[in-house]
Amino acid sequence: MNERRALAVAGASAALLTAAGFLLLAAGSPAASSTLSRDSRGWLAARRYLEVMGTKVTLLDQDLEVPRGGGVLVLAFPWQEAGGGDVPAAIDRWLQRGGRVVFAYSGEAWDGSESAAAEALDLGWEQPRGRPPLHPIRWREYAREEWVLSPDDAAAGVRPIRIGAPARLPRMPPGARVLAHGPNGRPVAFRFPRWRGEVVVLPADSFSNARLGGAGNADLLETLRRELGDRWLFDERHHGLRAPVTAAQAVPQRIFVLYLLQVAFAYALVVVAVVHRFGPATSEPAVTTGSATTFLTGLGGLHARLRHQREAARLLVARARELDPRLELPEPADAAAEDLLTLARLVGAAQSGKGKTA
Repeated sequence: MNERRALAVAGASAALLTAAGFLLLAAGSPAASSTLSRDSRGWLAARRYLEVMGTKVTLLDQDLEVPRGGGVLVLAFPWQEAGGGDVPAAIDRWLQRGGRVVFAYSGEAWDGSESAAAEALDLGWEQPRGRPPLHPIRWREYAREEWVLSPDDAAAGVRPIRIGAPARLPRMPPGARVLAHGPNGRPVAFRFPRWRGEVVVLPADSFSNARLGGAGNADLLETLRRELGDRWLFDERHHGLRAPVTAAQAVPQRIFVLYLLQVAFAYALVVVAVVHRFGPATSEPAVTTGSATTFLTGLGGLHARLRHQREAARLLVARARELDPRLELPEPADAAAEDLLTLARLVGAAQSGKGKTA
């Protein structure tokens, strides 16, 4: 494979890998529990409902430690990015200022960011359904199981709530008020006071796009909207939303862009160096082919240029006698290239049988 073909193959491979990367990014997992997501696990419908009902909705695109006014801070899990900054300290400051926190847990088997937020609220965990089964069919049934939650008697007007069965539940602390019960009377949604504020704990699937069409799920959202207040702040920073880049933040990014341009320039120089040969183009000499006569003629010409005729003649006769001592050969003398060729013909004739002694 020549160099041009190798470069073409490398370029085609790079193009295929780039296309595959774009396809993988486009087919990545959706932002579950994000108010910007239209996926079945997204919260876009819940945000639109609150806005239609007159609730002031704010999407947070910065870390939680940034000071803001009061209201309802919604932390809906799972997060698509790890918690930036000191999330537990930010939650404590929010509650100490009298704010409310909605902790919408995902119910997945384990999540580091979710566990850190639950620990900041002094919430432990339990596995109501035990460990997931290893058998493929039973695991599929385990993953598809649904629960119908029964609202507390005090939650007037709230109908049964349907969610996907969680793998783990936060334990309800002492003094909390139950909002909805799961199977066997286990509390699944509850609220309790903390510091100067209040915490509401519920499954994130309660307000997902796929579930909010249910009567009980919509009833629960409307009840919380009336009781918690008309200002809701959704943490979208950990779902991938970013604030606009400031002038101070743009400097490191420009340096990174310049670095990428430098790498691309160096790569282009390497490609040019490989493709373009240094110096004039030369063709490879043709391979010499032909009979023994051509070879011997060339050999005689070489000896003529180097003045080796006499040594070559003696060596030719000596090698022929070593192979067959019966050969009658003349003694070599000083000769030109033509005489060396004549001597080679005599040796050939003697070896063919015409000059052998008995």
